[in-house]
Amino acid sequence: MLVSANHLIFDFDWDGARFAGKFRIGDRVQLIENNQVVPGEIIRIQLIKQKGFYAPLTPSGTIVINGVLASNYAT
Repeated sequence: MLVSANHLIFDFDWDGARFAGKFRIGDRVQLIENNQVVPGEIIRIQLIKQKGFYAPLTPSGTIVINGVLASNYAT
């Protein structure tokens, strides 16, 4: 999943969202599989500079991207 450091991603081990830039290898995020929240371990972090991020908004404020539960909100 490609996100900015300021996007909010839901932490599996802490009941809430954290900025993507605060996650480290080995941390676990919330994945959605078969309509259930399951842990997914971060195995790689790569810094990429790129233009053209798309920021969709949903009524619930959350979105699932490639199976990862994320927030629509960022700073």
